Amino acid sequence: MFLKHSRADILAYRSATEKGFTRNASQDKTASFFQNNGTKVDVKTALENVADTYKISSNPGDYIFVISRALTADTPNENHDCFPAEELLRFDPKLGCRVFQTFNLKPNHINHRADDPTQARGVILDAHYNDLNKEEVFVEILVAVDKTKDKKLAEGILKGDINSMSMGCTAEECHCSVCGHVATSSDELCPQHIRGGLKGK
Repeated sequence: MFLKHSRADILAYRSATEKGFTRNASQDKTASFFQNNGTKVDVKTALENVADTYKISSNPGDYIFVISRALTADTPNENHDCFPAEELLRFDPKLGCRVFQTFNLKPNHINHRADDPTQARGVILDAHYNDLNKEEVFVEILVAVDKTKDKKLAEGILKGDINSMSMGCTAEECHCSVCGHVATSSDELCPQHIRGGLKGK
């Protein structure tokens, strides 16, 4: 099992009292499923399901809502990790959903401090496979950030001072794109390319 992280750009955000989202200027040309097409998310029920476990508010009015890309399909991120579209769209019978949907109802942490669910700053309400943009396809997530638990984080997003999040996930396998070696733990990583310092070169 591997822990993977990468920067995730915020596309848009709004407070609970606002009707429309404010776009992140640097992402203005990127079509957002949640902003453009919309989807009905039962925020109240989602929060009721997770609030006690994550120690966050169950009141939708206590949140700001953030639209962010989680990861881009078939394109290496800044850590040179790549998530194939085929894998993201694969239905996993053990999980009962497509792989990209495993973001749903996961806690939103800061600085990847994800060991303790009670330290969550919010929750990922929904994930969508966004294929609205010609040049790239990505997993888009709708995040509820509890402003009563982390006022500074919420204010930073609403002011535009914070324009990205960080995606964290676990992967069962890692495939070397050069030699095809498959690893299931860090000890098994390809010695020539990944562990040998040639990752991304």
